[in-house]
Amino acid sequence: MVINYHCSVEASWCNTALAVSAHRQHRDTVNSCVWMPDGRRFLSGGPDKTVYMFDVTGAELAKWKRPLAVQDMALTADGAYLILACSTDRLLQVVR
Repeated sequence: MVINYHCSVEASWCNTALAVSAHRQHRDTVNSCVWMPDGRRFLSGGPDKTVYMFDVTGAELAKWKRPLAVQDMALTADGAYLILACSTDRLLQVVR
């Protein structure tokens, strides 16, 4: 499954992969995406200061406004905590 269309490592695979869904809710680039442990939902974040949760069908499940741009993020294996690397102020936020 391919959720976005940007690929740099295996371009030939990306050109032939079947896109299951596409998401354009962010108002700017997407800096980070992370799968939820259930494998059916994922989070995305970017400079628009928003974290979205989508399912693989394309449905927007949740949206959270953050005080700063999201540069990167990671999720604990159980999905209980999300760590956000935010903007240029060197801030890391752990959210539940």
